[in-house]
Amino acid sequence: MYAIISVHDKDGVERLASALRTRGVFVLATPGTRAYLAEHGIDCRPVSNVTGFDSMCAGGIKTLHPAVHKMITTGEIAYVVVDFLPPVRSFDGTLTTDIGGPALVLSGIKHHDHVCVIARAAHFDELSRTVEDGAVNRGYRKGCAHRAQEELIAYEQRVLALLEDEDDQGNIRAHH
Repeated sequence: MYAIISVHDKDGVERLASALRTRGVFVLATPGTRAYLAEHGIDCRPVSNVTGFDSMCAGGIKTLHPAVHKMITTGEIAYVVVDFLPPVRSFDGTLTTDIGGPALVLSGIKHHDHVCVIARAAHFDELSRTVEDGAVNRGYRKGCAHRAQEELIAYEQRVLALLEDEDDQGNIRAHH
């Protein structure tokens, strides 16, 4: 059984990864998350072991791969732990958003009957305690899926707000 962890805000993820490892769950992590966990003595495997590549598009794509989603669908990945990269506009106006994280979360939500999915660092501690207590059950997974869907909607609303700041020619509207 695996967990996939890809987080922007890493605060507290080491406790969660440790709890998962103690329960015999192998952790797959994206490069930045893996480095952070390694600094905290947590054994984890690179997600590239599944995807066959470290990242694409200047680091922007790490988990968007059919093999990852197959593992979620089949239950090989039982935990999806994500904290989205905040959507921003760069100095040149380019919109930067998380793509792989929302896709992982959506896949986890769809399969909440056998996958526990969280989409916000604020939930790391609660999931850590629940894993430590051996209390991750269908009801808990459903509650996590509901919260993850709320987080996904809120994230997409932030992306939409950035898109609404752009006129039809791609110029960013000034706010007064």
